[in-house]
Amino acid sequence: MTKKVIMGGMLGGLVMFLWGAVSWMVLPWHDLTMGKFTDELAVAEVIAANAPQSGIYLLPNAQQLDPQANEAAREQARADALARMQSGLFLFVSVAREGTDFTNPWLFVRSLIIQIVAATLITVLLVQTRGLHFWCRVGFVETAGVLIGVLATFPLWNWWQFPLRYTLVNFADLIIGITLAGFVIAKVVGDIPAGDN
Repeated sequence: MTKKVIMGGMLGGLVMFLWGAVSWMVLPWHDLTMGKFTDELAVAEVIAANAPQSGIYLLPNAQQLDPQANEAAREQARADALARMQSGLFLFVSVAREGTDFTNPWLFVRSLIIQIVAATLITVLLVQTRGLHFWCRVGFVETAGVLIGVLATFPLWNWWQFPLRYTLVNFADLIIGITLAGFVIAKVVGDIPAGDN
């Protein structure tokens, strides 16, 4: 079983990694879900001046209140932030002050490792089953992918206002990748008779 888990994880992860390369570097669908600021340099200057360190920022932020303020002032600040959130611009932003380099080979290595870990965990679950034929094993992996996709993408749409189109493209991307990996993992694991331990 250990050999099957290792092989399923390695090959399934490689398939998901290759699909990710096609999805992000060849197909246009991710690009179509992300907008462009009218004046990127002006926006970058404002963010650089107002985001003192890398991290996640909310605008308005009803949680990070002045700890020196008294309770009444904090409650008023929270109410003001919630009112601005409901009536005006809302941002959920990841800021990397040091920038990034999408051509950095380590990003690809880390991505491959993440995919291999995910495929290995799904393979571990699959080898616990017994008596599943090939298409049922593929369905098992795909169902795990749907569960992961629902939990990983739709809360961002629900709470942080990620656009539905962006959410659905990322969900579909994940499902396609895990389904393709499912064919490989199902083949590697093979039939496990109902009585096997």
